[in-house]
Amino acid sequence: MNQERNFFLENGDDNKANGYYERSLNTGSFKLNINVPRDRKGRFRPQILPDHYKRVNEDYINLLKSLVSIRKASAYVVL
Repeated sequence: MNQERNFFLENGDDNKANGYYERSLNTGSFKLNINVPRDRKGRFRPQILPDHYKRVNEDYINLLKSLVSIRKASAYVVL
């Protein structure tokens, strides 16, 4: 998500990175706390997370877990 935010900021106006905010994702079996990057103007939204998310399905959890490498993540993305 950091790289996505950096790309967003490089291609925008004078907006800057502004730390993170914490969100909890409820998978049904456990709660996952994540730090989501933000920008000063509040325009950045990570594509991997739904707009209004509280509960996500297992596909999102598997994708988040596999973000250790791009190759592993691409196995979960259907184009």
